Amino acid sequence: MKAIVIVFYLVSCVVANKQTRKDYDRILSLVSHWSKEIGERLTSLSETMTRIGQVQQSFDPLEDHLTKEKPELFLNKIATDIRIMMDTKAEAVLNVAEYAEFLSFHRKNESLEPHSEYFYFNADTINDTSWESERVADLDKEIRKNECRWACNQINVTQLPHNIFSNTSFRQHLFELRKHEKGTSCQCEDIKHWKLSEMNYTYLHLPTIYDPRYQEQVNTNLSMVKVPINVWERDKDVLEGVRWSEALDLVFKYNLEKDPSLTWQYFASPHGFMRHYPAIQWSDEQYNKTYDFRTRTWYTEAITSPKDIIVLLDRSGSMKGTRRALSQQIVNQILDTLNDNDFVNIYTFTNTTEPLVDCFNDTLFQANEENLRLLRENLNVYDEAYSANMVLGFKKAFDILENFRQTGTSARCNQAIILISEGIDYDYRKEMFFEHNKDRDFPLRVFAFQIGQDPNDAKEMEWIACANMGYWGNMTHMGDIREKMLSYLNVMSRPINYNGKTPNKPNRNYIWSYLHVDLADRRLSNWLWKKFEGIRQREVFLEHIRNEMIRKKKNMPPNYVLLQTHHDYEKYEGKSAYKYMTTVSLPVYGRREDETELIGVAGIDVPLYNFKERIPHYRLGVNGYAFVVTNNGYILIHPEHRTEFENILKPTFNRVDILEVEVLDDEREPRLFGDAVIKLRELLVNQNETMPITLNVKFPLNDMKRVILSRRHYYYSKIGPFTLGIVLPDKYGFTKVDAGNIPRPSPVEKIYNAINNSTFWTVHPEWVYCQKCKVDQTPVEKVKTAFSKNEKSELLNALFHDLVATSWFDSTNSSFKM
Repeated sequence: MKAIVIVFYLVSCVVANKQTRKDYDRILSLVSHWSKEIGERLTSLSETMTRIGQVQQSFDPLEDHLTKEKPELFLNKIATDIRIMMDTKAEAVLNVAEYAEFLSFHRKNESLEPHSEYFYFNADTINDTSWESERVADLDKEIRKNECRWACNQINVTQLPHNIFSNTSFRQHLFELRKHEKGTSCQCEDIKHWKLSEMNYTYLHLPTIYDPRYQEQVNTNLSMVKVPINVWERDKDVLEGVRWSEALDLVFKYNLEKDPSLTWQYFASPHGFMRHYPAIQWSDEQYNKTYDFRTRTWYTEAITSPKDIIVLLDRSGSMKGTRRALSQQIVNQILDTLNDNDFVNIYTFTNTTEPLVDCFNDTLFQANEENLRLLRENLNVYDEAYSANMVLGFKKAFDILENFRQTGTSARCNQAIILISEGIDYDYRKEMFFEHNKDRDFPLRVFAFQIGQDPNDAKEMEWIACANMGYWGNMTHMGDIREKMLSYLNVMSRPINYNGKTPNKPNRNYIWSYLHVDLADRRLSNWLWKKFEGIRQREVFLEHIRNEMIRKKKNMPPNYVLLQTHHDYEKYEGKSAYKYMTTVSLPVYGRREDETELIGVAGIDVPLYNFKERIPHYRLGVNGYAFVVTNNGYILIHPEHRTEFENILKPTFNRVDILEVEVLDDEREPRLFGDAVIKLRELLVNQNETMPITLNVKFPLNDMKRVILSRRHYYYSKIGPFTLGIVLPDKYGFTKVDAGNIPRPSPVEKIYNAINNSTFWTVHPEWVYCQKCKVDQTPVEKVKTAFSKNEKSELLNALFHDLVATSWFDSTNSSFKM
């Protein structure tokens, strides 16, 4: 490739009137000569440095090995591999869910009071993680005794219909990990119940060791319990739930034995505890410490079906000060429980009913992050006035929800009205609720949250909620809000729990969440973005002040407050190793006759690398790539998905639509999408596997410094709730190289040394060269292991061919000879 050098010759003086045309032409000729000579020398230098002629000569023989790629077959192979991986994770979470149902069904009805001498490993109170041999031995002995007790307690339990663990032989698989105990009688040693005086030694010291699968210090011999900060860890329901769920450790370890690539597994209870495997010491970062699984999408989507929610917010004259703050906090907590499959709107009511956001009148809209943020921002802009006439609000809500039931343009599953009010200022007709709800076989539920303390209002609001299959709660303190508000989710879970009590085997629907980052809280992202923008504006202002001082020749005092350089944002400025993942979860049914609500949610995290390592990027070729989108069109995986900015996680990083990254080559303004790319999105979201689509697109290169125009072909296939797509550039994208079977040199160290000791060689850190390697091996070590185990694959053959073809490139590698 010829290098083109353009020399800009800037003349700073003005040509005098006496300068002739001949002089001017001579200058232009001289500049042209310089440009040509410099360009030729740079081209020669680049050819010498890169040895491009030798490179071309080394790869010329491959021309005889070019074959045509069949995109449909290629896509199907990738999709099949990913489906198998997803099915394996789904099977593991099903084991957790069914064993939790089995344990709960057969739990003993023994009360545990807060003052009892029952303790457990609480993730927030563990303060010692040292791996001391004596402590490890004591803990292992305790675990063995517990497992013996769990096994013996399950020998003669009654059957539970449609549960895999009702099969005694299958249940025995859980205990095979302790092989030395097989066949022994149930003479378990007495389980020591540690007293409070011994708690520091027993439950505050959890030995952990680094495990590369989790990139954390963990203990894979047991699970621990995480309790949200607003839940008392000694609450009666928490203690009883933690005790009956202890034996879940068996299924956690069984799953990990079957699939060593598994990461975090957990069982989450609506009572406020989450059993988390493997055990870890929880992060003490302020947002991580306030982690509440009950507001995470994998939990809320599993414990309730998609919802249509209308919130009626009292804005009468008495809703000022503390009452307004309480009502806003309730709304924010409700919004935290919604996700992309839900639809929502908020109306304020006095003697009229108005939408909180003017442009969202007479409608419901998707509860995505952008819309929820808009609602939160507008909670501060309405004025309180007059008296509250909730009848107007209910009429508006009933009409909107009925309209969406008939048109089928919303979640089309569960519907609810949530009333937030100080009390009842107007008379109302109870018949209104019969006409719109009971007489129509209860198409929706009504929840009532009272902020005032009037007992008569409480009685009426409780009737409104209970007569409409809802829940009433009185909230007069900030600390009451989270727990009482979350009760609405438990009520909404009842229809799902009925599914688990049918005579036939329950039809379980696996929930795959959208993209998220391990413990990362969206509140942290929002806060960091505000701090980032505030600090940026502060620096601009400071620069202006400094310039003004310099201009006026004044000295700024050294202790001037605007010159402070430290701020609470600093600790987040460094690069963070975010762990991107999705989560597969299942509702856990309450199988006892008296249980009307779900008893929890089982979940397993699935890191994105589980998807990426099954995509053969080397076969996609230059400018080819693969992507995965959710059922809402949001990106799960895409090479142009930029989730961070200035080391900050973008607040809406997991709500980036496929339309935002596939940019048509047209003259449209940003966010004005062409029909062709909209058609592509519809096919992806609806999982309509028809003919491939061809688009002319703009594609960025070099970290968005350059853009190329390209014609590309899109192929796509369903993988569970997601859609996999591959994109191939026109013409050359359908051609691949078959390097053939190249004899492998021996010993293997020749290949290893050629890669490891070369100045210019390395291997791709994300490509899978070895299927049987350890997780903690470096990419080069994995290549060495793959060769030593005589693994064979297209990628290894291609790697070997490149080593042979370019063995001359590094002159220091004299030992590498073929």
